[in-house]
Amino acid sequence: MMMRAALVVAIVVTLAVATQVSPQETPAPEECLAKRDDASAVQVTHGSKSYRLASEACRAQFLSDPERYSQLYDALIELEAEGTPLRRPSTASLVPS
Repeated sequence: MMMRAALVVAIVVTLAVATQVSPQETPAPEECLAKRDDASAVQVTHGSKSYRLASEACRAQFLSDPERYSQLYDALIELEAEGTPLRRPSTASLVPS
């Protein structure tokens, strides 16, 4: 179980580093997943899967590279389902500046 969580974290970090988007321009991916009770969430579909995102900025970020962000959000959703907290680091985002 720990090995699987470590693998998922490695995938998330790798995908986040590969995006090379400044956190000042768009929200960090871990902030983009909408909470279940968020009525203002926006929806985007890639392939046969729908994603609920926190804002239009998150939607625009997703649409800039849907394949990459769908993989990233799938990994974040899996971590959340396993009970791993998706806390944003206090001084850095998963997306480097």
